[in-house]
Amino acid sequence: MDPAQMRKLLKTNTRTRHIPMILFPNAKNIFSKKLEKYINNLQKLFDSMSKSTNSNVIIDSSKSTVYSYILSLLDNVDLYFIHLIRDPRGIAYSRQKRLIQPDKERIIYMEQYGPFRSSLMWDVRNLTSEILWRKDNSHYLMLRYEDFINYPKETIKNILKLINEENKNLPFISDTEVNLNTNHSVWGNPSRFKTGVVKLKLDEEWKEKLKPIDKIISTLITLPLLKKYNYLLN
Repeated sequence: MDPAQMRKLLKTNTRTRHIPMILFPNAKNIFSKKLEKYINNLQKLFDSMSKSTNSNVIIDSSKSTVYSYILSLLDNVDLYFIHLIRDPRGIAYSRQKRLIQPDKERIIYMEQYGPFRSSLMWDVRNLTSEILWRKDNSHYLMLRYEDFINYPKETIKNILKLINEENKNLPFISDTEVNLNTNHSVWGNPSRFKTGVVKLKLDEEWKEKLKPIDKIISTLITLPLLKKYNYLLN
């Protein structure tokens, strides 16, 4: 397969603007025909990953709801959806940080968003995720980031139970410390490079450092879902 072509197809067909299309009753037929080559190559890719790693479970940490829908069209993938939610004010603060991707040959910064855009995306992604996947509780789990940090071991056990992989040794050395091996994520927060013993702690830096006007903007835009997901308004 041509990596450049695959990247172009991914970028073109997983944008937020495609969300209305995937909610149509005949969306499966539309996407299957439109992305036939892309879907076929994805199936080959997942087959290769499974065989080369001898793994039954592959974790795709992508955040695009449209991409998750495309994955559900693959014949060789039994898709489980972990719906990870964080307080949108924390995301609004995080998305304004200037972070460098440390594994690139040249300096590349992660894309920065203002509070309006990040909060609007938060609304769209979470609402669409629920509409698409929550109807099948056997393959769906909603998880708040804050709850995961408070009960990490219990949370991971619940995820393993969901995907029928309960009998696994967990890398926890205490209730709040985990021994991380190298992972294979190719993009995302630079914290993905952390290995060894890592103490899990709640990141609430935004409560002190997020500008008041940004907090107001984020709160107002996300208010209905903010209350739905049991986040405090202050």
